[in-house]
Amino acid sequence: LHSGVDAIQWVSTGYLLALGVVIPTVGWLQGRLGAKRLWLWSLAVFLLGSVLCAAAWDVPSLIGFRVLQGLGGGAMMPLMTTMVMQSAPAAQARKLMATIALPAAVGPILGPVIGGLILGAGSWRWLFLVNVPLCLAGLVLAQRLI
Repeated sequence: LHSGVDAIQWVSTGYLLALGVVIPTVGWLQGRLGAKRLWLWSLAVFLLGSVLCAAAWDVPSLIGFRVLQGLGGGAMMPLMTTMVMQSAPAAQARKLMATIALPAAVGPILGPVIGGLILGAGSWRWLFLVNVPLCLAGLVLAQRLI
């Protein structure tokens, strides 16, 4: 997509704004839908957003699909921590919380490096397609284990 930096910045901004809108609603949504159902819906919306981002035909469509992806992604972290705290014994919950926090801490550091390697090897569309097998595996595992 040939566009200026100012337009491309909205790709990240749209995602972050959607993420920020969803996070405060997670408790209410979990109460209405249940943790498993909300997790599956969130992961499915994130997956759909990822696939659509990879198929984006112009910058406005990419921004819109990133917003969709952010709507799905916004519930994941708070929902995951809530599910761990509700289901694991206290001693195990602390270890699990550290395990959950590790990717969130390392992601912003390794993400640009891995993204750069992906861009160097192929199309920017692969930045979004890399999520697809992970999301599909997550949906299958969540359906069976939660």
